[in-house]
Amino acid sequence: MEDQQLVEEIRGLRVEIQEFRSDVASWRQDTGERIATIESQLRPAILGNGQPSRLAVVETQVGELNRARYTQGGIVAALSALWAVIVFGLPYIRAKLGF
Repeated sequence: MEDQQLVEEIRGLRVEIQEFRSDVASWRQDTGERIATIESQLRPAILGNGQPSRLAVVETQVGELNRARYTQGGIVAALSALWAVIVFGLPYIRAKLGF
């Protein structure tokens, strides 16, 4: 009697394990398909599909911003030098020339 109940419980567990394995296999397949879809959508966006990719566009824009920053730095340095000449150089020249 107890042996029969034990056998039935083991059979029930076996069925539950098989159902669980089936669920896991279905989940793995679904997850794999989702990942493949995401990869196929991201690859052209990152690498470009005959067009400049988003990453290339961002790299270009960053390069342009760096060049603009150096240009602005050069302009500020030139204006600072001109200001120093005007503020300090002209009074010195006037004093030397006697104006």
